[in-house]
Amino acid sequence: MLNPVLRIFLLLNAVALALWLASFLTSRGAFLSLRGRQTGSTGLRELQAFERRNRSDVIVTPVYPRFLVYNRVPKCGSATMLRLIRSLSRRHGFTLNNMRDTGLTHMAREQQLKLAEWTFNRPEHQSHFFFKHIYFINFTKLGYMEPSWINVVRHPISRYISHYYYRQPTESLDECYASGSCRVRKGEISRGLQLTYFCGHDTFCSIIGNRRALQVAKQVVESAYVVVGLMEHYRDTLEVLQHVLPGFFSKSTAIEYVNWNVQKKKPATSNATLAALHFWMKEELEFYEFVRQRFSLQLRGSRAERDRLRAARARRLDHD
Repeated sequence: MLNPVLRIFLLLNAVALALWLASFLTSRGAFLSLRGRQTGSTGLRELQAFERRNRSDVIVTPVYPRFLVYNRVPKCGSATMLRLIRSLSRRHGFTLNNMRDTGLTHMAREQQLKLAEWTFNRPEHQSHFFFKHIYFINFTKLGYMEPSWINVVRHPISRYISHYYYRQPTESLDECYASGSCRVRKGEISRGLQLTYFCGHDTFCSIIGNRRALQVAKQVVESAYVVVGLMEHYRDTLEVLQHVLPGFFSKSTAIEYVNWNVQKKKPATSNATLAALHFWMKEELEFYEFVRQRFSLQLRGSRAERDRLRAARARRLDHD
């Protein structure tokens, strides 16, 4: 029999430990679901992966590699990516899921909750690929785990020009700017900004020239995105995806593909129009440069890691 004083002492220590552990988990995104998607016996391993992911490592370790979201930015090669993914899904056996099945927009919290329930109500032993033109959603704020995210971006001016002519206008971009129809001002709302797809659904994320939106977009890329590739370096993007997410992208660089939705001809854009675009796209350009530098580091890091693995295999073969 334990001494009553000792029993009380042990009980108080157990309660204190439980309270500390609850606070510890809550401060890290809560990895505990409010709606039944709990971490269970794998919670410690997932928490450790979460810690690794949020270090400054170049090669990001996905926390939940079986749930992958591609919130495709328009005019960044997403049609080409989906054709590749359809081929890869047949090869690797993961499911393809269009988030448009839950609605066209997900601005309201109720819509986001519906999307979360639809997304995570799937077998955890399978791999699932989700796609849609959708802004980033922080699923942990809704009480769910955070899936792995990927995307591809493009130089903002090239993307803007491509998007303009994709709509098949009756006048050139230079004519549109000269008439004033295409002119935009900082502080205005624009739902087509590239960085908004990473910043999220808050109103400030869609304000042209908003520095807070830029900083949030950068933070989200660092904390939630396994890979953000570059349309201008599509083959390299597939190489990094193949290295980091082999369950989805293994052998992707071996697939022959063509770029889809490419306009055959676009009129040249004048220096005056380009200068105007540069002026109001300052934050867009800064975000692109941030992603470009990050991707360059990832590419070098993945190649170095691949070479190390090949060298290690060669040494084992020589030893055998």
